[in-house]
Amino acid sequence: MKRVLVIIAHEGFQDSEYLAVQDVMKKHNYKIDTASTQLSFATGMSGTKVKPDIDLEEAMLNLHNYSAIILIGGKGAKVYFKNELCLEIIKDANNSNKVIAAICTAPVILANAGVLDGVKATVYSNMLNNSYVDIIKVKGARYVSQNVVVDRNIVTASGPNTAKKFAELIIATVEKKV
Repeated sequence: MKRVLVIIAHEGFQDSEYLAVQDVMKKHNYKIDTASTQLSFATGMSGTKVKPDIDLEEAMLNLHNYSAIILIGGKGAKVYFKNELCLEIIKDANNSNKVIAAICTAPVILANAGVLDGVKATVYSNMLNNSYVDIIKVKGARYVSQNVVVDRNIVTASGPNTAKKFAELIIATVEKKV
C-alpha cells in the first residue's frame, strides 16, 4: 500500500480540498498520514475537525515512507509560507524525487522552498488579488492559468473546485514513477 503525507494548517485549512484528496486516495488504496504543527484537532475554514496523525517533526523523520507530499490550501496555509521545517520537508522530498503537490494557496509554499524554479505551476488567484501568482512567478515558477498543472514530479492546482482532479493526477504521477 502506498503512503502519502498530507499537510494541513492547524487552523483554517480548506475543508473541501482535504476531504476530496482523502476520498480519492482511499478509493485507490493509498494510506494517508495527516500532519500539522500540532497533534490536537485541526479546524478547517468550514469547521471540519481533523486529528493529525503526526506533527511536522515526525513527518520529517519519516519522509522516506511517503510516495507523495501533499499540501492543502486555505487561508491557514499561510502559516507554512515561511515555516522552516515545512520548507525543509518540501526541499528534501524534491531532492528525493518524490511527488510534491500543492493546491489553492499552498503552491506559494513550494515557491518559497525553491522547488518551482523553472517549473510550470498554477495557484489560487481571483479578479481582486493575483498576489499569489506574483509570488510564485518571482520565485521562478512558469505560471500557467489552468486548474491543475503537472510538471515532472510537481502537481499544483488552483482551488477547491479542482481538488478531485488534483488528487487523481497525484496518483497518476506517483504511478508513473513506479
